[in-house]
Amino acid sequence: MKKARWFPSKKQFAIIFFPVFLLFSFQISKAAELKLGPFEIHPYLQISEGFEDNVFRCEACEKESDFFTLITPGLQILLPDPNHHVLLEYRGDFSYYTNFDSENFDDNEVTGEYQGNLTPQLNITVKDHFLDGHDGREVTPLREIDFYFSNRADVEVGFTPLQGVSIQGGFGHFLLDFSGGGRNDFRDRSDLVFSGGATVDIISKTSALLEYSYTKAIYNEQSQSSTGNLNNGTHRVSPGLTWTPSKNSHGKVTAGYALKSFEDSAKDEFDTAIFSIFLEYVLPTKTKISIRGGREVKEPDLDGQDFYITTGGALDVSHPILSVLEGSVSFSGGRESYYREAPLTPGRKRKDNTYRIQTGFDYTPFPWLVAGIDYSFSNTDSNWFSNQFDYINHVVTLKVAVFN
Repeated sequence: MKKARWFPSKKQFAIIFFPVFLLFSFQISKAAELKLGPFEIHPYLQISEGFEDNVFRCEACEKESDFFTLITPGLQILLPDPNHHVLLEYRGDFSYYTNFDSENFDDNEVTGEYQGNLTPQLNITVKDHFLDGHDGREVTPLREIDFYFSNRADVEVGFTPLQGVSIQGGFGHFLLDFSGGGRNDFRDRSDLVFSGGATVDIISKTSALLEYSYTKAIYNEQSQSSTGNLNNGTHRVSPGLTWTPSKNSHGKVTAGYALKSFEDSAKDEFDTAIFSIFLEYVLPTKTKISIRGGREVKEPDLDGQDFYITTGGALDVSHPILSVLEGSVSFSGGRESYYREAPLTPGRKRKDNTYRIQTGFDYTPFPWLVAGIDYSFSNTDSNWFSNQFDYINHVVTLKVAVFN
């Protein structure tokens, strides 16, 4: 009988291949950059080993802990032409748990982007982003892993008729398809997105802006929610400000209004305030501070709902302790509020509050090598179904990355 050949798993392959890639990156760092004609080629690979103490994100049941390996290979191809910028990138995330292979996942992501200056006043951006991915237990409302693929394609044109004045217009298409059928069939849909805006310089390094978008969400006719037809259109209008006080510091703040209306006349229109904020400052001490936040209306991720509102923010701080050592800490929090009463808890609308703290250190002995350690704490407090969807989780991760 012929003996079966042995083929390494992705985890075994990465562990075997990592020393080779390490040596390859070291040799490349001493020579010229990798190039293919006018294109720059940048491969990278990261291997992380971690431990978490609440794999299934459950407080009401017995906690299970486990070790995991996360392998992240990737490849970037760049055309660094200021008038015709091209980016092609592949990234994979392959996770393997020691005891609970139900938590394993293989994510694949492909991105393509072109930015071109057609004339001194006219530019165009074309993007496409494909993801064969998953939502982890920490973000899904039922604390189950959901697998899906999505694709987002966008075209945006910018025009500068006068100095300090710019106008933008765009069109996008988004496709979402959940695999495995069952509880997520109702979420399969395609979106058509029309957008426009204008930016006007008002004072030095500060501009006023106005953004508008209309999203038409078209759900799969074969897979409707228990609440009926979910097809809808959402208008968003947001004025705001952008500013760039220095080369390494910038910010953007918008605040506006969203109006959602459904094809199903039995469903009421809904309007609410929305906002977004992003601030990033680099201090003279090289400390980097980032503030992010927002409020948005999102398509439903739970059957029996027409939509939900997410509100949250985050603070990220990083500081170089030594020339080769950097420390970081991040605080984030948010709330997801569902519109309809929860099916399992009549008279109560579901609200999930989530808080996270993450801190870590990155050691960079060479430009092509980074090693680090991270710790994260997360806590979700839900009022749904006798609080059975609450959880607390601790994760410790060691990582090594090489890149060119």
